[in-house]
Amino acid sequence: MGSTCVETLTEDDQFLSAGVLKIFTNIREFINKSVWEHGKSKNGKYFIETKHAHHKIRIYGKENYYSFQIILKLTGEKWYDYGKFIRAKNKNLYQAKELAYITLKGLTSEDEDEIKLLRNIYKRIR
Repeated sequence: MGSTCVETLTEDDQFLSAGVLKIFTNIREFINKSVWEHGKSKNGKYFIETKHAHHKIRIYGKENYYSFQIILKLTGEKWYDYGKFIRAKNKNLYQAKELAYITLKGLTSEDEDEIKLLRNIYKRIR
């Protein structure tokens, strides 16, 4: 029964499944391999921060009350564009990292299909 289901998948379904698997693999690898450093903002708020492709992710807060911020490196500039704070209420740290990574990838990707998949995943785990 399983093999007939796979055979009847359309090319679009196969592409979608492969894309989702690739994104989840990238999320897991990012979370497991990224190095998070502790810091303190100018306002005295503590955060953890990591870099990904010259951009930064900052996560503020505590269990069930996390917020994250995406900090984009502007091409050819020496400074960063600090994005708004996004709440990750009722999420643990791992889930906050997932949401932050998905948001960063959605902001930096140029592939419209990948962006649609990322939006769909974000909505479902939000």
